[in-house]
Amino acid sequence: MARYAEWYAVELDGYLKGRMSDVAKFEAVKELNSHFAEHVEDLVEKGMNSMDAEKAALASFGSPRDAALNLLNQGSRSRFGKHFFSLATVCIVLFVIFGCLFMQMLMLSLNPFSLDNTRIRSFPIAAGLLIAIALCTLAGAFLVRRLPLLRFGCAWLVGMAISAGYLLVGPEKHFASIPPSEFGARMTVWSKLNEETKELARIEESIRRPLEQRYSSEIGSVVPIDRAKAGETILALAPGLLKVNPSFVEVVGKETSGYLAPGRDSENQDFYLRSRHSRSPGTYGQITNESDHFPVPNLTLKYYKTADEAISAWEPGERAYQYSLGDTDHRWIAVRQHDLLNKAMGYADASRYDTAVGILELTAGITLGYLAFVVGIGWIVTMIPNLTLRSSYKRLIA
Repeated sequence: MARYAEWYAVELDGYLKGRMSDVAKFEAVKELNSHFAEHVEDLVEKGMNSMDAEKAALASFGSPRDAALNLLNQGSRSRFGKHFFSLATVCIVLFVIFGCLFMQMLMLSLNPFSLDNTRIRSFPIAAGLLIAIALCTLAGAFLVRRLPLLRFGCAWLVGMAISAGYLLVGPEKHFASIPPSEFGARMTVWSKLNEETKELARIEESIRRPLEQRYSSEIGSVVPIDRAKAGETILALAPGLLKVNPSFVEVVGKETSGYLAPGRDSENQDFYLRSRHSRSPGTYGQITNESDHFPVPNLTLKYYKTADEAISAWEPGERAYQYSLGDTDHRWIAVRQHDLLNKAMGYADASRYDTAVGILELTAGITLGYLAFVVGIGWIVTMIPNLTLRSSYKRLIA
């Protein structure tokens, strides 16, 4: 057996000479000899004579040239794979930190979807790191055929530790950038705005109710609208819209009396095209900080001479009414305001530690979930049969 093994080792050494360090070559040959001996021993136990067992073992390993190619390719791939894992480790740390900053921005902002460009920049950075982690992990898993879970776990802990330190020791940020001394007055204003929005929605709903068509099972068809009753309702209730809050309603047109209903005036295009949900009460002098983006209603009305014109303007689906309301009705705005009030109250009395814990908990759950998904895909990649990569070593050996 020694004769065949020695011949194989000499041939393998010749192919590896100058292309692998002496230490790596010694370890490779030693491991190959160990596998060769185990294979021969297994074959002899199965009844094969020693000479045939040696030949069969060598045949299973392939020629010395093929074995050398595999060793060189594996070494090259292992080195590249480790580089990819190092990049993935750095990306994990940065991903957790940016994720924590983005989560802080979302939790401490009144309206996170109307943020200025400076604060929103962390989102594309974090999204880019997501892609980088996935690509580096998959590439490393394919090249090395394993996953450094301990290293990834430590990187995640480092990112969480840095984020915790920033939240507890770094610049303190308050909900909606409101100083604690102003929070009480601001909450009073927002609560009043919410009650006024509810009242506006109630009046509007009362006006629209007589205009809604309904099906009658008694007559087997849709009950016609009582236009006389609808006109009386508009005359009685519509003026109340102007009394709720002057900043909520804009009256357009030349008429100053008659039936008040939604209207659209070419002289007031900017008012219609302005997004209601981007408007801040600060625009009307109620709140000094215009970056709060607390949603307020924006109902544009116009006086009509006849009841038919007003009824047509108030009917659901009509052009004037849709322009007046936008994409949602005022009930939705009241619900949105109520949600923001609850969110604000949750942070009004929260200490810095409580806020930091809340941010870290959400960040930890999201980042761990994403990393588990990426590592799971990487593990699947390691299960794919290894492919023999053709490299410059093959040309050199040939």
